[in-house]
Amino acid sequence: MENKEKFDIAILDSGLSVSHSMIKCDNIKGIHIYWDDCLQVDNDIEDTIGHGTAVYYIIKKENKEAKILIVKIFDHEYDVNTTLLINALKYINENYDCKLINLSNGVSFCDNIGELEDICKDITNNGTYIVAGFANNGSISYPAAFPSVIGVDISLRCKHIYEFEYVEGSVINIRACGITQRLPWIKNEIKRVSGTSFSCPYITSYIYQAFHTHKIINNDLNEYLKKNAKFVHKFEYKEMYDRMFEIHKAVVFPFNKEVHSIVKFSNLLNFNLIGVYDSKYLGNVGKSTGMLLQQEMPKNFIIEDINLLDWTSDFDTIIIGHTRELNSITDKNYQIDLFEKCLKYNKNIFAFDDMRNVIAKYNIGDIKVYTPMLERKNIVHNNMGKLYNIGVPILCVVGTSSKQGKYTIQLKLREAFLKQGYKVGGLGTEPSAELFGMDEVFPMGYDNTVFADGIDQIMAVNYKLHKIELKQPDIIITGSQSQTIAHDYSNLKYIALHQNNFLNAVNADGFILVCNYYDDLEYISRTIKYLNHFNNKDNIIAIAMFPVDEDLQWAYLTSDKNWVSRDEAEQKANVIKEAFHKDVYIIGNNDEKLFEACIAYFTAD
Repeated sequence: MENKEKFDIAILDSGLSVSHSMIKCDNIKGIHIYWDDCLQVDNDIEDTIGHGTAVYYIIKKENKEAKILIVKIFDHEYDVNTTLLINALKYINENYDCKLINLSNGVSFCDNIGELEDICKDITNNGTYIVAGFANNGSISYPAAFPSVIGVDISLRCKHIYEFEYVEGSVINIRACGITQRLPWIKNEIKRVSGTSFSCPYITSYIYQAFHTHKIINNDLNEYLKKNAKFVHKFEYKEMYDRMFEIHKAVVFPFNKEVHSIVKFSNLLNFNLIGVYDSKYLGNVGKSTGMLLQQEMPKNFIIEDINLLDWTSDFDTIIIGHTRELNSITDKNYQIDLFEKCLKYNKNIFAFDDMRNVIAKYNIGDIKVYTPMLERKNIVHNNMGKLYNIGVPILCVVGTSSKQGKYTIQLKLREAFLKQGYKVGGLGTEPSAELFGMDEVFPMGYDNTVFADGIDQIMAVNYKLHKIELKQPDIIITGSQSQTIAHDYSNLKYIALHQNNFLNAVNADGFILVCNYYDDLEYISRTIKYLNHFNNKDNIIAIAMFPVDEDLQWAYLTSDKNWVSRDEAEQKANVIKEAFHKDVYIIGNNDEKLFEACIAYFTAD
């Protein structure tokens, strides 16, 4: 192996103001790494910002004997470029042997998380420790969040510059003191500064001294930091939630609202749907799904009586939709009845409702039972409120009420993007989301199985989006439930608490707003104003109008709707378009234009 020049600490920052009166300029070694069509390296380390000078001063003051390498990676703006950062780290890894790298910077929106994490792993595996500060905006940032990097955050509990806290089970490793300091800057100035940028070098110095003075070996570093911390945030156990099992052939019951999408988009399922079943008491048995839903679909099923299901046939799974209202109408418990049949005939269950109380009464043997759900114990709580900034465009479908076809729009858009060759990430809020191959599910709709509230919901959704982001999709499609804002505040059921938590977590880049034919313009206006506060811009891609009148309050278990005429729908669409200067599409009429609107929105300069 080629001999590399050895350094105790490398500082990747904005360089060094070598003429500053507070800087001792004896034997300073430095390089300037920049990008000009390709990676360029020269010896110009002069700091034009001031940040790097302050960081160098702290580290040199605390470690006078340390051999330090200055690596200038910022010229005029303190703006971290992911490509430059990755290549700078690669260059250092290939050409120098450093014990520590101090990165008082990072990126909140990272467009290449995987490659940045890989180079950090390589550096760590070569025996170099990377100490990186988290972003001052409070977000999870990189490379500080990587397991191979010692990530430094700020703590108000630490009052002295040498105090720090140790955090277990978190993207954060160290929380340090963030008091204001007077540090050298450019033009021989002294500047008052604070933040993780200037706490991070104290932790770098502390770790250097652990190795150099106290002779701590690598394997003992974490225990040494924990032992000397002012406070230790203990590990909070996170229990992994279950994942969906593989389905090959399935039947579905009952034929209610949440099941309609499974039938309408059976071509998007990851398995073969071979039968649709319902209770004979609802009047659907013997009718075709296409006739009941009043539309063409990939496969038209004749609905069969659940009591006549041949349990010996070769399906492996029964999908059981919500049954609470059906149980009440028929005075039966379909969960128990069907569960016992599955036990007898060795069939798996995908259930929309929580079945744990049923399962607890039986020995389930070899059958698999899965319900999409989330509990508080599934959520990481040791990240001190930090959230991921998602670096992939997020498209969110929202509405002014329930039962508008929001989920149908999501599935149609998913299908359209996939057909055009895009890699599509999906976060569904319907329990059937995973059946369509969506990456994650947050089942917050009717009879929801999200057993968490408030900030727990925000953290859960944010983390799910981050998991999708790591798969490097071109776009993430998601959608909320029911209305977006309250119609009034006379009853708790009108207040969109869960929707508000969800939308704050998603922080979408663009919205499709679904409204009803009968919605008044004032309520649509209030909804638009609320949505436009996300990302501080006009982010309504288009408005989709559901052409059904409110005169008929159709029941949850039926498919009846009071459709308005084509002329009536077009007249109302024109009124909405003139009021809000947005393109308005009538659901069920030229739906492909919604896809074109999305492409235009996300590809615009």
